[in-house]
Amino acid sequence: MLTFGAFAGGNVTLGWDLYTNDVTVDTIKIYVAPGTNVFTTGTTAGATIVASTSSTNVSLTVSNLTSGYWTFCATAYNSVNGLESSPTSNQLSAKLVPVAPSNFKVLTVLVK
Repeated sequence: MLTFGAFAGGNVTLGWDLYTNDVTVDTIKIYVAPGTNVFTTGTTAGATIVASTSSTNVSLTVSNLTSGYWTFCATAYNSVNGLESSPTSNQLSAKLVPVAPSNFKVLTVLVK
């Protein structure tokens, strides 16, 4: 299961359960695509792979995303035989909104 840990300022931290169903799985691939529900066809067409990480890792931060709707998915991958799980069961969509910088100040000017 893919979940959000946090998101702010163009960075999204994703988390997932440790993959233990198949000991031959050695990699988790993280895909991202603009929009919502983009992996319904069972393929990652139109998506960008943003990371490949060891199957023993359970989180990853995706950086430099712009505001708007994004869909993420995680797949289990076996690098020995090139088999990859379907992206349709491990995806989520979210809207990223701009975050004001911590040093942001509001200036009010009164004109008479």
